[in-house]
Amino acid sequence: MPHAFNFGISSNVTKLEALVMIIRTMGWGDDAENSLDLIKKGRKEDKLKNKIQDWGKGYIDVALKKGLIDEVDLWQQNFTTPATREDVAKYIIRALGWQNKAEKYMDKTLRFKDAEAVS
Repeated sequence: MPHAFNFGISSNVTKLEALVMIIRTMGWGDDAENSLDLIKKGRKEDKLKNKIQDWGKGYIDVALKKGLIDEVDLWQQNFTTPATREDVAKYIIRALGWQNKAEKYMDKTLRFKDAEAVS
């Protein structure tokens, strides 16, 4: 049974929770559950041992496998910190396979009021 979430209305969504929402939306939730099962059985490396709760490890494995995160993200191990809009946009672009398209627009002027806050 997939892990149930209770996102508080005024609570920040963590990077892990954002990844979980995207992975489930893309239909990869079963892959995450299977990865977690393999990690628990010792058949797959636990790359985040004692760093996040067990339920999230399968999702991180799928996020890495599908390219939503990379080894640098994994090394930083900050999945329990709040996700920024920029983090979520990066994860969604990668999930949809739009990296090349996004890179074409990296130098465009943003029309957001807070565009200077976007790196």
